[in-house]
Amino acid sequence: MKHVFLRVVPVIACLSLIPAFADDPPAATQPALEPIELSMRFTPEMANGVSRMWLKYMTPRYELDEQQATAIGEIMSRRLMQVIDEGAPHGSELVEQMLLRSFENDGDEPRFDVESGKRFAETAAPLFPILDRFFTDTSAEISQKMTLSQRLKFTGDVAGARVGLGLFESRMKRWAEGNVGERGNPFWDPTDPAAPPVTHPDGSTEHTELRMAKDQAENQLQWEARAAENWQRYLDRAAEHFQFNESQMASGRSILDECRQRAEAIMTPEWKAAVRENRIQHNLAALMGSVVNEGPVGYWLGQQSQDLRRPLQELGREFRQRIDALADSTQQAAARERVRAFLAERGVE
Repeated sequence: MKHVFLRVVPVIACLSLIPAFADDPPAATQPALEPIELSMRFTPEMANGVSRMWLKYMTPRYELDEQQATAIGEIMSRRLMQVIDEGAPHGSELVEQMLLRSFENDGDEPRFDVESGKRFAETAAPLFPILDRFFTDTSAEISQKMTLSQRLKFTGDVAGARVGLGLFESRMKRWAEGNVGERGNPFWDPTDPAAPPVTHPDGSTEHTELRMAKDQAENQLQWEARAAENWQRYLDRAAEHFQFNESQMASGRSILDECRQRAEAIMTPEWKAAVRENRIQHNLAALMGSVVNEGPVGYWLGQQSQDLRRPLQELGREFRQRIDALADSTQQAAARERVRAFLAERGVE
């Protein structure tokens, strides 16, 4: 989001200079500017896209089968359409206020002062009953599609998410009373009371923020582990780019199998445990703000993460180089010529 703002702000600044170069009357005689009504539809296709993103996390976490994933995806899409339809008037104004505060903070995270914070909190207040019903109704319907063991884990996760929503609601109540705090960030405030431990259905207790950090770390670990899965896609693209023959494709598949076996040897249980622990610490450090996250602790955790990921990254680089080397000089020249001709047609030599 920050990078989007950094691109948009200069454009707005440039547009603001246009009257100075035009033959329009002086600014003093111009009519007062009025807000321009813009809108964006939230379509069923967009709801399905959000659901697919959630399912990428939920499927491995709860070990959903294909039938369960399909049913749960349909539930989430339908419920998401309902909650956005109900909360749209308030939600759109919240987005508008966050954009304004971000622009005023040079495109960085939104920062609110006392007055703008009170207005933001008042706008957010009607959303909490809507979100509460969304959590309750959606989780109840999803639970019906799960086995008992899946439901136990899911219920604990929902409990943690509800605690997070409760903390946000209590923060907005303080903001509405003028207690905005120095950072003025609606999504993180160091003056918040500590989130209470959540008692999970299995009787275990765990701090909400630790549970969230673990969930994020697991998702990040799954993403790392999927790196080798993308190699098949690279082989297919290279085969099309260089127009591999059957013999070259056979060699490519052999290289793919070999590299996947080597990747499995890298991703030992010990490696996964180290990556998981690093990401948990990183995610918790992010909650402590820039002094920690962007200081020595954040740097050290980042370096450790790079060291852990380097063997897989180097293996991926080796795989791609070996696949590219399967193309003979004629195929390489033909591929370069196709790219050169494409660029030349668009004025690039």
